[in-house]
Amino acid sequence: MSAAGFVVIEASDGQEAIEKASEIDADLVILDLYMPRVDGFGVLEHLRNHENYRDKPIVALTASAMAGDSERAISRGFTSYISKPVKMTELRQEIERLLKNSENATQT
Repeated sequence: MSAAGFVVIEASDGQEAIEKASEIDADLVILDLYMPRVDGFGVLEHLRNHENYRDKPIVALTASAMAGDSERAISRGFTSYISKPVKMTELRQEIERLLKNSENATQT
């Protein structure tokens, strides 16, 4: 699937996200914090322990934004935190910013 000029690979739950991430080398990952089977924090932990995703941008995107969720997500290893509802233009801008930062970091 393609969205806003990006190739998007979807997973229906956290376990599927882990499996798909192991098959590809994504430039950026967006995870819902509250997915079935394995939550976003579990997927994040798995990905951060994988060489391909150690330094890649991983974004927490969630509809159940509670006080402290953003700080907790960032402290656990997410690169960015976005609460729903989010406008597609804002999401695209954040993705582009993170990809640019990631690209700049790998060039230095």
